[in-house]
Amino acid sequence: MLPALSGVGVWGESAGGHLALGLGVGEPGLGPVVSWYAPTVLTVLAADDGSDPGDPLSREAWLLGAPVPQVPQRAAGALVGHRTWAGADHL
Repeated sequence: MLPALSGVGVWGESAGGHLALGLGVGEPGLGPVVSWYAPTVLTVLAADDGSDPGDPLSREAWLLGAPVPQVPQRAAGALVGHRTWAGADHL
């Protein structure tokens, strides 16, 4: 835990919400986490909205640094719910 974050809350929307969730599951001492319409499963996001998962200008590619098919391990690692700790049932 980073002492400077103890009790501090974070908020984000869309990609910022994804980052807020990532910080929330990575820092047990963090205060409230608010995430509005964050992408949480990047591996299926393109299929859900009918866009091309291989598009280098897609939202997922901007977040991951490359299209999902080129970095499947990185995309799978971005699943926020898979990076929780014991006692994170409040998320």
